[in-house]
Amino acid sequence: WYMDAGHLEDPKQKDNVTFRLSKEDKACGGDGVPLTFMEFHVAGVRPVDVFNTLADAHRQAQWDKSCAKMEPLGDMQMLQARGFAGVFVSPGPLSPREAFEWQLAEANFTSEEFWLIFSTVNNDDLHQRASLDQGAVEMQNCLAAYKITRTPSGAHVVNTQQVNSHPWPLSSRFVANSGWTASVDFANALSAASKDQASLGWNATNVSLPSWMLEDRPCDAPRPDTELKDSLLHRAAAELALADKGVAKDLPLLGGGAMRLWRRKAACGGCGVALGEVPAWQAEFEVPGVVSAEVFNVLVGKEEEPAWNAHLEQANFTGFHGGARGVHEEFKPPRDLFHMWAPREVWEWQAAAHNVSTGTYLVALSSAAGPTTAPFDS
Repeated sequence: WYMDAGHLEDPKQKDNVTFRLSKEDKACGGDGVPLTFMEFHVAGVRPVDVFNTLADAHRQAQWDKSCAKMEPLGDMQMLQARGFAGVFVSPGPLSPREAFEWQLAEANFTSEEFWLIFSTVNNDDLHQRASLDQGAVEMQNCLAAYKITRTPSGAHVVNTQQVNSHPWPLSSRFVANSGWTASVDFANALSAASKDQASLGWNATNVSLPSWMLEDRPCDAPRPDTELKDSLLHRAAAELALADKGVAKDLPLLGGGAMRLWRRKAACGGCGVALGEVPAWQAEFEVPGVVSAEVFNVLVGKEEEPAWNAHLEQANFTGFHGGARGVHEEFKPPRDLFHMWAPREVWEWQAAAHNVSTGTYLVALSSAAGPTTAPFDS
């Protein structure tokens, strides 16, 4: 597609970097945005040196002035991918942009052809591992691909990006056209950093990636994907194990007994809701006359919860992903004589575990990165 010049606007050139923009916009992040392409040569280095510079993503902020940080979010070995949260500087007074990206790679050491890909597509698992930085606007980079090959005097790089930085009232095409020299600055910075990498004298097959990202998949049956489930349960266990749960208060329960309630402040946001400090609650109480499995079954049966939870209007299940189950709930608005509150809907992932040895159960729910089904009233 890229090789057909009919798909592209006329090239722009600076510092031996060629920049092109697609004539058509493609869908990304809910909008139509153009694809950008860059080609440039890095003299005096091997393709693997450029590859290692890009692959070592958490160090990108050391050489790329447009990158404030690139925070590792963990591995998904099932997909041979790593996750990162990248915060990027915006010009002038504009808020920084943050992308929750997957990183994938391929390397052919014989032909010296290397590929590196970043993408925000299907990044719900990454949203479960980190919150949007306060003050940042989430952006999408639906495809960032680098093809790196050998030339007689160094390495040749072809790069494409499809970025939706949500620059309203400007269009993504206007931003890409007016800011194309920033892409040239990135190419120059990458070239300089690749030369620093080359000076380290690494072996030609030494890479700054874990080996499992480049190995061929085994021929036996793949392991089930439980990355999302494992992440949710790990966060839930850590939360429940906190030593400082906040301010405690004992409340009486109907039928006798008491519930101990803790409250503290914690950050929460995402899904179009700005990150902010909100109350975080923990509660502890006993349910007499039942076994733990019965309480567990009531909690995981979300579709039946409206029958006993007066605050919940309706709920259903939306599917499975990464070992977790999707849940869609609608909560009744509070009654207020002076204000008409609208119902609140939430899309969540639900994960559960049972420890046979201790007889304990764990159920976790966490908001999805965005709606996974249509709203109830659609």
